[in-house]
Amino acid sequence: MHLNKYCLKNGLVYYQGELQHLDILIEDNKVVEIGKIDYDGDIIDCTNKLITPSFIDVHVHFRTPGFSYKEDLKTGTMAALKGGYSHVCEMPNTNPCLDDVTTINEHLKQIKDEALCYVYPFSAATTNLAGKELVDVEGIAKLNIAGFSDDGKGIQLDKLMEDILIKAGQVHKLVSAHCEDENEFEDGMGCISEGITSQKTGLKTINNKSEYAMIERDIRLIEKIHGKHPYQYHVCHISTKESLEIISDAKSKNYNVTCEVTPHHLISDESEIDINNSNYKMNPPLRSKEDVLAMVTGLNDGTIEVIATDHAPHSEEEKQQAIDKAPFGIIGLELAFSLLNTYLIKKEKVSLDTILQCLIDNPSRIFKIDNSLGINKKAYLNVIDLDEKVVYTKDNLLSKSSNTFYLDRELQGKIEMTIFEDKQYKW
Repeated sequence: MHLNKYCLKNGLVYYQGELQHLDILIEDNKVVEIGKIDYDGDIIDCTNKLITPSFIDVHVHFRTPGFSYKEDLKTGTMAALKGGYSHVCEMPNTNPCLDDVTTINEHLKQIKDEALCYVYPFSAATTNLAGKELVDVEGIAKLNIAGFSDDGKGIQLDKLMEDILIKAGQVHKLVSAHCEDENEFEDGMGCISEGITSQKTGLKTINNKSEYAMIERDIRLIEKIHGKHPYQYHVCHISTKESLEIISDAKSKNYNVTCEVTPHHLISDESEIDINNSNYKMNPPLRSKEDVLAMVTGLNDGTIEVIATDHAPHSEEEKQQAIDKAPFGIIGLELAFSLLNTYLIKKEKVSLDTILQCLIDNPSRIFKIDNSLGINKKAYLNVIDLDEKVVYTKDNLLSKSSNTFYLDRELQGKIEMTIFEDKQYKW
């Protein structure tokens, strides 16, 4: 669908942090008027619909280069648009790894040629994600990157983590940390969290401490540099109540610390795991009911500022392996809003305003990505029916992969249209 000038009429608009009944006039890909608008041209009637700025996902895997059989830039960004995301931050665990100026530059050219929405790649923090030597922080920081991250691996060496925090801070880039203390894996890494399911099955576990011990370590490093060096520390996909307590305490000391949570860690717990379905395997794993409740509480009290999908595609063959052999990860871009609406908003566990802040305002502020709704700004908008029923199946996904245990459920809340500059995608 392509319209050059049109008006979104009669919608409930999330504008400047508030829900308001407004119209939006768009011309030549830009918003030209917001308010009660008398317009007799092309109209998109949004009665009983929610209109929002499009979402920002600060944690996705598009598997390119190296693993494009799982996902590529075109399918990944099309899935993002269907999920209401116009801007995404891509993790560097590709082949070759995004860990030097040349490789990242080549990838940025590929993004320009193939991506259908905005993609900001992370640079690895250490060469080949090996946790032994820092990348060329100063050189890479000149490129259009989201920040630095060894996502998938925690940086085990204290001095190395301190150095990346300082050096990234000096060039005004954040460090997004996958927190996992490998000292907790005495006989190798497990596949599910400690709890009811592990007790029944005897499967090797990933305990809570493997996550929160590293966050605790990182906060000790920040305590050393706070007030002496600039830094910006963001914790990936937190999942434990202890992690939340440590981050909350750090915030009370005005440390520059932020964090994200995934939809699945807000919704599902380890007791739901079907060990014959490897789509229940992700890292961090599904935790206890108590941890899930803590994540929801942290979202409501503002300790957790960002909801990120950790969209992690894998082939069907890979995920058909036994749960202790299959790779970690589930997809999330297309389903995220419907899941959040069904299990949190509709159940009155979290307000619509809070969810939108965590999908739009907070990631925009923390990652310095501007997708806001405003006069003379490009149009990045979603038109959403909060009540429409939707079922995601293997056949109607746009991602190359279908590795999620949330398929074939009746959910509520559908993104009916995504407006991205000069295109109007109807889903």
